[in-house]
Formats: sequence, C-alpha cells, structure tokens
Amino acid sequence: MFSKILIPTDGSVIANAAARKGVEFAKQVGAEVIALFVAPNYQYPVYVEIVPPSYPNEEEYKASIKRTGETFIKAIADMAAANGVKFSSHSMFRIPPHSASCRRLRSMAAT
Repeated sequence: MFSKILIPTDGSVIANAAARKGVEFAKQVGAEVIALFVAPNYQYPVYVEIVPPSYPNEEEYKASIKRTGETFIKAIADMAAANGVKFSSHSMFRIPPHSASCRRLRSMAAT
C-alpha cells in the first residue's frame, strides 16, 4: 500500500511525536521512512547603519543550520533504526515549489 513515508521535522516536540508515529506506521506497513528538514533562508540584517558583531554572516548561518538539521534528522534515523525501518533523509533550505529540488523530492516519494 505505502512504500515510503515522508516525515518532515523542525525538531520540535510535536514534530518528534509525529515522527515516532510515522516510524511506527512505516514499520506496520513495511515502508521506508524519508526524513525531511527544510531550513529557513538566511535573513540579511535590516539595520541600516550598523550590523551587530554577534550577527552571523551567511556562511556561519548555513553551517549552524546544517548542524541543527543533522541533529533533527538523526533523531528520526535513530527511531527508524530502533524499529528496523529502512531510512533515508534530505535537508535543504527553503525552496520555491517549482524548483528542481522540490521536483526531486516529489520523485523520491513517488518511487
């Protein structure tokens, strides 16, 4: 019936609870779990005259968000492993719905 279950996450308590249920469901139906983390794009500072020294530049932001996403994805990977469920994942920055990355996700879910 279902061969793949897409589980998006933002790392919240609610997302983790939903992930647990998704992994349990995947185990019941013999489906693969695909975890998805979509990060917000970098927001340039809106300050006109000065940028606070503590404000991260775009590269620092992306590195930090990548580490955060990996943590969120690992939580789902661990759930899948504990339940013997096949697992894959995808992380990305926010994308428009017509983009190539979005089309790739659709094709992953369809196979």
